[in-house]
Amino acid sequence: MRRLQFLRRLILLLTVTLLLYFSISFLLLFFPANASHRFNTPDKNRTIYLFHDFAHTEIIFPVDALSKKFKAMLSPFFDRPDRGYFAFSYGDEAFMLHTPRWRDTDPVLACRALCLNTPGVIRVGHYPAIRRDSSVIALPADRAVLRQAENEIQKSFLYQNGAPIPVQAPKYSPYIRYFKATEPYNLFYTCNTWSGEVLRKAGYPISYWTPLAFEVVFPFVKSLSNLVVP
Repeated sequence: MRRLQFLRRLILLLTVTLLLYFSISFLLLFFPANASHRFNTPDKNRTIYLFHDFAHTEIIFPVDALSKKFKAMLSPFFDRPDRGYFAFSYGDEAFMLHTPRWRDTDPVLACRALCLNTPGVIRVGHYPAIRRDSSVIALPADRAVLRQAENEIQKSFLYQNGAPIPVQAPKYSPYIRYFKATEPYNLFYTCNTWSGEVLRKAGYPISYWTPLAFEVVFPFVKSLSNLVVP
């Protein structure tokens, strides 16, 4: 009898926690930071790109938009780092290293990542081109926005002797590397929380808390008429 009561209370607690979790994150969408931000027409030479799918977001820079210092920091880890695009995202270390595709998701790893304070990693992809469809949103930026977004990303890396600390990972792709992150991953600091924080601190009108992918995308879908890479 006591076990049944405990189970009922546990289910009730989990239900209330999830309802609060989603309700608060949804409500915050309507009270974003930088609400007065106005979007200009995307300019290929000064643009940040936001990739999104149903669960994950990445922030993409054309190589020419990165500072010389940041490119020099990344260059030892990539071939031909002077051209193409760099894509940055964040996630749970174990989940990212062992989940090359969403269909490979291990439920145990996913639950562990969300329910515990687990080590985080920064995922850096270097690509010769990016997709030109509605999964990539072009975000107009000026020099100040580019530098601030870059600075926030740089601060997410964990460093040793001034260099980012690489993480050994299965080589699913020759274009992707992983690095240790300063912040641990959990239910309240997800890959999308990280993306939202970077963009919010760069000046975009982002909610103060974005645990879900669509919450990062929401203000841009609402404000930009052209969602495809120019």
